[in-house]
Amino acid sequence: MKINFKHEPLILSPDSRISQITRKVSEQQLHQKLTFIGTANGKNASQFVRTNPRLDVLVIGPGNASYQVNQYVNSKVFRNFIKIYEEVTTEYLQ
Repeated sequence: MKINFKHEPLILSPDSRISQITRKVSEQQLHQKLTFIGTANGKNASQFVRTNPRLDVLVIGPGNASYQVNQYVNSKVFRNFIKIYEEVTTEYLQ
């Protein structure tokens, strides 16, 4: 077997502008403290960083069991994350 797709690690400081905006907006919407963690699994976002190494990438989404059998996300949580994405994008692009 030959693997021809390599995921690079995504590295971003929790003090970066996008991290701080995401933390503020997420904590307001979710009413809980947001913590940053590193993960060992590859993300497709690494392909964007390969093209633009200066790109800040932050992976955030509902749920904590990605790529699992019978995974699901509560519809209220899903809608909250849509609001988070909208607010983070609007503030970041200002």
